[in-house]
Amino acid sequence: MGTTTTKFDKGRYEMLIASLAGNENTLSQRIMIQSDTAVDFRDPQFLPGSNNWHPASYLATQVKALSTSVFDRLGEVDTELTTFVDALKEAKKVFEDTDDLANYSATKFAEKFPNFTGAKP
Repeated sequence: MGTTTTKFDKGRYEMLIASLAGNENTLSQRIMIQSDTAVDFRDPQFLPGSNNWHPASYLATQVKALSTSVFDRLGEVDTELTTFVDALKEAKKVFEDTDDLANYSATKFAEKFPNFTGAKP
């Protein structure tokens, strides 16, 4: 059975950074930014309702709580993704030591780039 060689060079590393940065941009610029345009309930596709109807008011309360929770978590993910992309960019200096990250010591990488692993410098 043949062996598989994995090579992770600077070009692939930069592609990873670009992909993650693109994901962060999509999250922060398209998903997190929503218009504040209210739904016009006078539109004939919406039937009039009553705030006194328990199932509807309960659902509205739960949707509001969920949307707040989701929006807060998306903000956290956006921050985490930005931090990670910044750490990836800083760690790109590893290619001064090697041209193949797949064969580079993880311990050495963690020592040289502690922000990447979440450790305190």
